[in-house]
Amino acid sequence: MAGDVAIGMGQLDRFDEANRLLGDAAERIGQWSPLFRAQYLGRQIITTLRSGDVEFAGDRMNELARAIPFVSSARVNSRVVEILDASARWGRVQGMRAAREQLAAMRVPVARST
Repeated sequence: MAGDVAIGMGQLDRFDEANRLLGDAAERIGQWSPLFRAQYLGRQIITTLRSGDVEFAGDRMNELARAIPFVSSARVNSRVVEILDASARWGRVQGMRAAREQLAAMRVPVARST
């Protein structure tokens, strides 16, 4: 429930509360579900990027990159693409550049139909 409330807080631009709740949700549910951990981390990253906290977003991106090998999810893959797009404008910031590279390296390629 905390994760759902946090998503709403983020949509209302209440970034501090949203990030705190999303972090709590990711940690609590992550004990049982790597998939939901990855989903909440992805939401937290988007919220953090919207707030302009590039350093924290980079930290969370590294955390998500470590979680990706444990999940198989089209939704998580889509969120990774969204994160890479949203973080591109900070791509020259050293910590962000490294986080983007790590996240991109762990991204699961989308299968193309022929």
